[in-house]
Amino acid sequence: MDKSKDNNFGMRAISFFHDRRMIKHIIFWVSILAFFTVLRAFERGLKIVLINNFLYLLIDIPIVYIILYYLWPRFFVKDRILSFIASVLILYTGAIFYSRLINYYINPLLGYHVEKGSLIEDAMYSMIVLGFISVLALVFKLLDEKYLFSIREEEYKKLRAEAELKLLRFQINPHFLFNSLSSVQGLMYHDARMADKMLTELSEFLRYTLAYTELVFVPLDKEIEIIKKYLNIEKVRFGENLYSTFNITRSTLDKEVLGFILQPLVENAIKHGIKTNPGGLKINIRTEMISSWLKMEIINTGSYNPDEVNIGTGIRNIRKRLENAYPGSHEFEIIQENNRVHAIIKIKIIE
Repeated sequence: MDKSKDNNFGMRAISFFHDRRMIKHIIFWVSILAFFTVLRAFERGLKIVLINNFLYLLIDIPIVYIILYYLWPRFFVKDRILSFIASVLILYTGAIFYSRLINYYINPLLGYHVEKGSLIEDAMYSMIVLGFISVLALVFKLLDEKYLFSIREEEYKKLRAEAELKLLRFQINPHFLFNSLSSVQGLMYHDARMADKMLTELSEFLRYTLAYTELVFVPLDKEIEIIKKYLNIEKVRFGENLYSTFNITRSTLDKEVLGFILQPLVENAIKHGIKTNPGGLKINIRTEMISSWLKMEIINTGSYNPDEVNIGTGIRNIRKRLENAYPGSHEFEIIQENNRVHAIIKIKIIE
């Protein structure tokens, strides 16, 4: 049996009951009542046992809630263990005398006589039963808190990823805009038509990216669209010195990836590739699924200096964002093969 599926089912169950607090508490106490009624029904009969257990719950319920929501957070969690134990024992002592009241004074009024036992025997039985209920309730409470913690942790990761995404845009966009506007300025004096085309492409690129400002993850097809619009701008700048192709596997298009995770790699390929390709830079963007892994690859002609590339702002941001978003389930490398540079990102896709 798949343990991950069992864990997911457990978390879904906890989530369901967490959002329905009243139902959760009612189900718990009804289950306790039913369990002890069935357990002891053969001794005294169903009716008398049911009445007795209901009377016991009148003291058990407040004691358990006092332990869970007052004593536990104020004493046990703060390492005041002795105070916690003493307080619990005081509550249990009250429950012991209450149970004797039911057994030896209320039961006879109901027509059922119980042979009086020693205080020690009654105390042991009451403490075992109440201890069992208290521990069981505590386990459910801790599971509930674990669920809350996991939700808050996911929210924190999401907020951190959003902050890093925005930081990345703040770091990259000014540099990119400066280069683009400088190119427009240069074109205005000798090719107004190309300058107008570049401004149009730039405005379209910015409009498109702003539409996804608040999204941390986007479908891969949106990320490819962003790259295409970015390349349209760069092609105006470099003309025939820049040639790009796409080999995108259709099954990868709906996979969600970090927004702007590929654009810095394309920018990096152009920045360093143009220097080593005086005859023209060729870029190829590929995606494919390999088992449960999404492989995204930016290939450009030329060569690179690992030390120079790895200290770049874009590369550092990519590494950090991948580590935060896909801990232990991603790979990122830049390698040289013959006269081509391969920037490869692999992400494990969990359906």
